[in-house]
Amino acid sequence: MENDYQNRINNEIKHYNSLYGTEEAKKELKYDTPLIWKEVEKSVSRKIHEKTGREGFVGYCAGFSERKKPLKILSIGAGPCGLELNHIMPKLPKGSSLTAFDLNEEVLKMAQGKASATGIKFNYLVQDANEMSLPESEFDLITCYASLHHFIELARIAWEINKALKPDGEFVTVDICSRNGYLLWEENKRLVGSLFSTLPEQYRLNYYTKKTDSVFQDKDYSLNSFECINSEAIIPALGKHLETKHFIPMTAISRRFFDHMYGYNFDLGRNFDRAFVEMVLALDDLSIPSGKLKPETFFGAYTKKSESGEKPPKGQFKIAKPPSLLSRALRKINGFYGNKIK
Repeated sequence: MENDYQNRINNEIKHYNSLYGTEEAKKELKYDTPLIWKEVEKSVSRKIHEKTGREGFVGYCAGFSERKKPLKILSIGAGPCGLELNHIMPKLPKGSSLTAFDLNEEVLKMAQGKASATGIKFNYLVQDANEMSLPESEFDLITCYASLHHFIELARIAWEINKALKPDGEFVTVDICSRNGYLLWEENKRLVGSLFSTLPEQYRLNYYTKKTDSVFQDKDYSLNSFECINSEAIIPALGKHLETKHFIPMTAISRRFFDHMYGYNFDLGRNFDRAFVEMVLALDDLSIPSGKLKPETFFGAYTKKSESGEKPPKGQFKIAKPPSLLSRALRKINGFYGNKIK
C-alpha cells in the first residue's frame, strides 16, 4: 500500500510538471485549457457574484483588502500560485504575505520566482496535505483552489484549516464535488450520455486518446492517481469542521463537455457550438436548484468554528486497490454477456 501511495505521489508530480512545462505556462503560472472553458468560468463567477456581491473566487479573496491592514494568506495545494500572485496579492494591503503549501517543489519554485520579481512577501512549504499540521490562529485567509479533490484525509485537513484561521479569518475554495474518481452521478450520467450521442462526430474527438468516442467516456481517474480520490467527502468535512458562510453548488454537466477531454472541439465562432454551450449552461442553471441533477463544482466560504472537536483519526478512508488486468478483462467481457461472468 505504501508503494501504491508513493506511486500516486510520483504520478501527481510528473503530471503537473508536464502541465507547467511550457515557457508560456511558466511565465503565466497557468497551464493550457480549452478556450470554451472560459464560458464555464464566467458562469461560475457570475453565480458567485449573485450570491456574495464579489466577482468570482479571485474577486472574493481580493475583497479582503477592505480590512486595510497587512494580511497573512495561506494557499493549500497551491501549485505555482498563479491566481494568488497574479490577481489576489496585488490587490491586498501592502505588506501582506503569502505562504504556499504543496508537495511539488518544482512548481513552488516557479511561484517563488514570480513573488521575488514582483516584491510579494512569500514563503513555501513542501509537504503532503494529508500529513499537514498548521499553526493555531495564524491566517486571515486560507485558500484552496481546485485542490481538495486531490486529498484523502479531508476531515483532518478541514480540522487543521479551522485551527489555523484567526478568529475573524475565512477559508475560501472552489472545487470539484463529483463522485469519487471523477465519475458521473447517476442522474447526470443519463443526460450527459444522451446529449453526447446527439453530437456530430467532430465534437466527440477525445483529446487524450485522439480517437472519436461513440459513447461518453465515464471512467475512474483515481485508480492510479489522486484525482477526485475522495471528492464525495469534501462538502461534509468542511461543513462539520468549519462554519459555512457561503455555499454555491454549480456545473452539473458542463464540465463533461467543455473540459480537456472534449472542450477543444468547440469554437464559439460557430453557431452550433455557441447554441450548444448556452443550452448546457442553462441546463446547469435550471437543474441544480430543482434537484434534477447534482452539482460537480461548488464555491465555499467558511469561517472559524469555535468548537471543532477532537482532531479526526487518520486512515478513515481506504484507497481502493487498482483492478488487476484479469478483472479489467472480465469487466469488458461482462459488457457483452450481461454481467453473467463472476
